[in-house]
Amino acid sequence: MSTPMLEKLKVWYQMSEQLRQLRDQEMALRKEIFGACFADPKEGTNKLDLGDGHELVATYKLDRKLDEAAFQSLRQPFYDKFGTSADRYIRTKVELDTKNYKTLTFEERQFFDNCIVVKPGSPSLAIRPVSKKGKKS
Repeated sequence: MSTPMLEKLKVWYQMSEQLRQLRDQEMALRKEIFGACFADPKEGTNKLDLGDGHELVATYKLDRKLDEAAFQSLRQPFYDKFGTSADRYIRTKVELDTKNYKTLTFEERQFFDNCIVVKPGSPSLAIRPVSKKGKKS
């Protein structure tokens, strides 16, 4: 490999390390800001008026993953109790179908949640001008 290419490789490696460090620092700061500005976030889009014609827009995500062993043991009892297959609330590759999961009644969800592992996803943030749409003049 030529010397110029080795130099480029060295610079690239240094930049990739700096980028990794910056990503970690950015994520920590993003989570800190999100936590301070949205103490009780709702799943989906959350907004905070910054008072200067801008708003902070944050997306709060919950990652729902199916516990396959718990699901397998829940399938027949779910059918026996609710008369419908629990399979309709999952996709074929055994992952949660969140759209259908959200249609469960409170009682069905309480029962079904025994095979769901829920943890917060990474929040996103953006600063943008406040939308004029829907504002009264």
